[in-house]
Amino acid sequence: MFIILPRTQIAVNTPSATDRVLDLGLRETAKLSKRRRIEGAARVVFARKGFRGATVREIATRARVASGTIFLYAQDKQELLLMIVNDDLDKLTDARLPRTNGRADLVDRLIAFYRPRYEYWARNPEMSRDAMAEMAASHSRLEARPESARGEARRAKMATRLRQILSESKQTHRTERDADRDAVAKIVMSIYFTEVRLWLNDAIPNPETGLERLRRLFRVAVT
Repeated sequence: MFIILPRTQIAVNTPSATDRVLDLGLRETAKLSKRRRIEGAARVVFARKGFRGATVREIATRARVASGTIFLYAQDKQELLLMIVNDDLDKLTDARLPRTNGRADLVDRLIAFYRPRYEYWARNPEMSRDAMAEMAASHSRLEARPESARGEARRAKMATRLRQILSESKQTHRTERDADRDAVAKIVMSIYFTEVRLWLNDAIPNPETGLERLRRLFRVAVT
């Protein structure tokens, strides 16, 4: 014997498209909230204990999540550190290019571009040193990891921003006679990454001191 249910009853038991969208939105909101708690907890623990002294268990406890939940967002402690730095540096990279005097030369424009990064690294030198070491290590790793991939994507975006600076500089045509903008952008980035690591080894990294060293090297390079 078959029982035919009324159409209205079947409709009530079937989730609508709107319900599915709302459910998905709630899940994504909850996931984002957990990620923020984990990132916030990692910042505090890294600042208090240092990168080497921090543990995933302590970060999880502070974030009010199970230790296993951490690994849904980051594979290990190194990825947690890179998550923090990537979030911060992505904002700097996506920000509008700093305004400079219309008569500013190429070196002045480059220093204006890198100034926010030096100021960022100087806020927490110990964590910055660890972050730089992990960024260098992740750049050389063969396996693909989410936060490492974010770092590589940002490098590409930085190169694009630098090419924009080069194209707007009054020295562009003189520069292009010797090398194309892609090559110059790579040289500028190499100088920055090398010099900022050396500067972070100072007992108290001063952004002005670091930027003056960077300025001298950029001046030699563009000359």
